[in-house]
Amino acid sequence: MGVISVQGAASAIQDGVAMKTAKFVTGNFIPVIGRLFTDATDTVLSATILIKNAIGLIGVAILIGIVMFPAIKILVISIMYKVTTAVLQPVGDGPVIECLDIIGKHILYLFAALLLVSFMFFFTIVILIIASNLTVMVR
Repeated sequence: MGVISVQGAASAIQDGVAMKTAKFVTGNFIPVIGRLFTDATDTVLSATILIKNAIGLIGVAILIGIVMFPAIKILVISIMYKVTTAVLQPVGDGPVIECLDIIGKHILYLFAALLLVSFMFFFTIVILIIASNLTVMVR
């Protein structure tokens, strides 16, 4: 993550400097229509960044959808074990009931671990999207 962020920042700075240089050269060395080309280039670059951000947001929404299905499935399985334990509790009190309770508790721990890893992955994707916008910040 750190290496990708540093590489993204370095390339974003290089792109920003190259973009400023191209805008300066186009705007100052082409006499009449240079400023028009500069403004058109700026508009096109802003539109591509907007499209890239929209694709990034769609990717995050798809990621949330992909993560939610297994998370809900694991939560339902844990609830099923807890309900089974509660239903069987009056029938008999033994090692089977304790085992079902422990299984339900540990599946709930698995659910919590899945949510934590999913949030970390989500934040990683968001950080990479934000880091890719450094070109705009330099501009």
